[in-house]
Amino acid sequence: MVTAVVPLEELKEIVLNKANKILAKGPLAVQMAKLVVNRGFDVDMDTGLLIENLAQAVLYGTDDKQEGTQAFLEKRKASFSGR
Repeated sequence: MVTAVVPLEELKEIVLNKANKILAKGPLAVQMAKLVVNRGFDVDMDTGLLIENLAQAVLYGTDDKQEGTQAFLEKRKASFSGR
């Protein structure tokens, strides 16, 4: 999948910007997203959606979810703990 085509000399900067955006997210959410993509890739749609729903249910009870919601409501940057 291609999301952008850029000149080679701009590639490193664009990749680093994308990586920093991902790193700014909650570490548990990023880890779970990777798991969902990797495990859901070779399964049927129903199983993939089940994996995604289970991951969301697990994350819903985390401190990071509460912090992300609170930070959004307070219009501030979230400080995730990985818990």
